[in-house]
Amino acid sequence: MQLDVKRLLKMLASEGVLLEMLFIKRDGIVSLSQVQEFTKEGSVERLVESGLLVSDGSSVELDEDIRTFFEMVLDSSDEIEIGNIGELIDEISSKIGLYRNIDAYDLRQRYIRRIERILKKIPIMISKSLIKLHQHIHLTYKSADAYESKRMELHYYKEKLGLLVAIDKRLESTLTLEAGFFKNSVPQSTSNLYYDLKSHLTQMRISLVDLQRQVVDYINKISPDVGFFKHITRLKALKNTYEIKEYTNITQQVRESKTPLALIPKITFSTQLEKEYAYSVDFTDFVERWFAKRSRELPENEPAEAIDAAYFDDSDVQEYIVDTERLHLEFKDSGSDLFTFVLHKEFGFEQDLEARLSTYCDMAGLYSKEYHFSDDSGLYDAYKYLIIYPKEG
Repeated sequence: MQLDVKRLLKMLASEGVLLEMLFIKRDGIVSLSQVQEFTKEGSVERLVESGLLVSDGSSVELDEDIRTFFEMVLDSSDEIEIGNIGELIDEISSKIGLYRNIDAYDLRQRYIRRIERILKKIPIMISKSLIKLHQHIHLTYKSADAYESKRMELHYYKEKLGLLVAIDKRLESTLTLEAGFFKNSVPQSTSNLYYDLKSHLTQMRISLVDLQRQVVDYINKISPDVGFFKHITRLKALKNTYEIKEYTNITQQVRESKTPLALIPKITFSTQLEKEYAYSVDFTDFVERWFAKRSRELPENEPAEAIDAAYFDDSDVQEYIVDTERLHLEFKDSGSDLFTFVLHKEFGFEQDLEARLSTYCDMAGLYSKEYHFSDDSGLYDAYKYLIIYPKEG
């Protein structure tokens, strides 16, 4: 059955209950008799013919493309699709080559739109991969019982992290190679996505290094040798204890000590209130009178000041934060000095002169090792500033 968009949407809507059930049970086996309870007679055959379902005559499941589509939209897949990132990197180079070798405006715009989609998609895929790897690594270490299976899984995730490292190097190499294209040949929106991706890669490397260290640490902890060395350490401790007792008078010293912790007698507490007295009077009345007397003896504290109603104001306050890492990457490619760059930068939100001066000072401090502080200075609106350039290389 040939499907078009209209027919596909109609089938998805009419068989929504069945498709939902199959998606929920996608990792199990759903029999044909179970499926028929959720739909009309003949519907399963039409869905199989249209390519939405797959059946072997006894069981039914979603077609792999439909399942993947649902998992991608709902972000419910546990699979770590790192290989797809490599394909997207290759496509960036391919689309840039096509863009340079064609003059037709419409085709160029189509390539630019595809490049923008890839630049948006890659950081999302990398972030999801890191999150899933983090979850799987910790869950495997804490929950898997069999040593061998735990070790194999952790080594599998270690290899996945190695693939991400290779992806990072490929992506950085491609972005560096095509830097001129993104700085000079594309719209500002595409250039912004380029700098966003470079900034994201810098943050990703921190998480990647930490996760690599963690998985290696976990593998070392579950090694059988660890148990062996613990056993040796315990034997050494017992040997040391035996030798201390054998060749020293520590036992006698402990016994003669006035306050050895191990020989402190059991501490008991007593009260002046006899049990007979407690049973012979109204005990509740006695406690209340005692509490009232104690309350009078306590110093009186002045009541605290009332809390200003302004503290309970639940109105949202929107605050914009400058992404200094991305700003730093843009400045290195700007060919301008730092003050002029920050002064004329379009942030997308209101930044007065004081805020720009603060950003200038922050960047000069954060990236001092990567900047050249010249001996020259400039003057702007009664402010004297040092002229700073990015170091070459």
